[in-house]
Amino acid sequence: MLISTSMKVSGSAGELYSWWSDYTEGVIDNSRMTKVTRKIVSREGNRIVMDDTFTRPVRFVDRTVVDLKPPDTIQFHSESSVWILDGRYSFTQSGKQVEAKVQVNLMPQGIWRLVFALPFVKGRIIREFEEDLRGHLSDFEKETGGTPA
Repeated sequence: MLISTSMKVSGSAGELYSWWSDYTEGVIDNSRMTKVTRKIVSREGNRIVMDDTFTRPVRFVDRTVVDLKPPDTIQFHSESSVWILDGRYSFTQSGKQVEAKVQVNLMPQGIWRLVFALPFVKGRIIREFEEDLRGHLSDFEKETGGTPA
């Protein structure tokens, strides 16, 4: 399943890239639908390896390898019992705004192939990626004074 979405926020691409690539440990998502806790496994140069433990809606651990590609791209590969993800975040300056774009190839694993093929599940997953991007940009805006566009 290919997912691609983008949104704009006021600010600089460099500032957004720096903010986005500052990975930390702890609870990184505790919304109504999802709870995720992150543990950084290693950091070497521009590569970060982390385990994200999902406890809601389903319990599983997702191992993610992030490759930082300054000044404007973050690539990642994630594997779990639920999915394999290959993705890319990119940040492009356009005047006083930055376009943040996420492109993901989500490959469900095992029984999840059937679950993710259901139209309402597929739609929900796409909306989750859009909401995640919107939430990150909102957090960026609150912390830096930028404004989502």
